[in-house]
Amino acid sequence: MGDLGLPSEENHRCSVRSAHWRGRRNQKQTRREREMKCQTANSHRSPSLWQPLSMLVLGTAVSACWLDRSAEAESRSDSSTTELMELEVESEFSRIVVTKQGNVRSLIFVDHDGQEAVETELDLDKPHRLLLPYTRYMFGSYLFRPKPQQVLIVGLGGGSMIHFLKHHAPDLRVDVVEIDPVVVKIADLWFGVRSGGRLRIVVQDAFKYLTNTRHCYDVIYMDAFLKPSAETDVSGVPLRLKTVKFLKNIQKRL
Repeated sequence: MGDLGLPSEENHRCSVRSAHWRGRRNQKQTRREREMKCQTANSHRSPSLWQPLSMLVLGTAVSACWLDRSAEAESRSDSSTTELMELEVESEFSRIVVTKQGNVRSLIFVDHDGQEAVETELDLDKPHRLLLPYTRYMFGSYLFRPKPQQVLIVGLGGGSMIHFLKHHAPDLRVDVVEIDPVVVKIADLWFGVRSGGRLRIVVQDAFKYLTNTRHCYDVIYMDAFLKPSAETDVSGVPLRLKTVKFLKNIQKRL
């Protein structure tokens, strides 16, 4: 992948300007809260396309309606602990911040007006714990497909879902498609997620990947978000991943 100019965790851990992260935590949103603002068209979608996609788990729609603020509060073991900014970097696709508070490390996207969206929260002592509520709802897929053999995750983030699957389903083959190589590097250096064994991370546009791949999957988890822009909706979902053509490509791979 080459050197992306990111400092290693060992050298960078608590030395980033020794500064507290002044992100106004009380104003920070999970991307699920932001997604609730743009769920105006869901009831008008045609069932002819959506019914066969029963194993496409939409992190961009279903879970937004179930966001539990009390459950979200569980994600920080000690809210009185100072939150430190460990990394801030601008990629081609997003402004990305990594913070640490107690034993919880977070991956955050910051949009052009300074609003923050939490992409990942990871318990460093128990990385298989799913701290953000929507990630727990995503795995309701096991009610419908209790013994998947191979799954695809569209969107890597900090890889909390991968830690969960490695812990609870170690024999599962997991492919991940992530468009941003900087996110892939951050997931490696700061969240302990990298290709190897039964995990394969592909750096590619998900639209192109699902158009060209011949792999088939038992479950496809849609978890792709970028910094909001003209090419995304207001919550950061790439518009190309909301088209009928894209969903039909997914349908072929299930």
